[in-house]
Amino acid sequence: TDTWGVKDYMRDEDNGLVVETRSPNQLSSAILRLIDNREFARSLAESGRKTASSYPIQESLEREIALAERYVRRNTVE
Repeated sequence: TDTWGVKDYMRDEDNGLVVETRSPNQLSSAILRLIDNREFARSLAESGRKTASSYPIQESLEREIALAERYVRRNTVE
């Protein structure tokens, strides 16, 4: 879905399919598109693997944890 974090690495139609948050119709259409077009699905998968391999796992985890901690701090009532 088109949420925080995803925009950092996801390129619609290149290494994935981005759909709007809380849009079951868009999600189901994207899934059906992948089922109906296996070659396109393979292309997205390969591009996604290349994208993922460019992000060192430790660095990615630290970044995601920092983002989540900021989100929690911002949305915590004291």
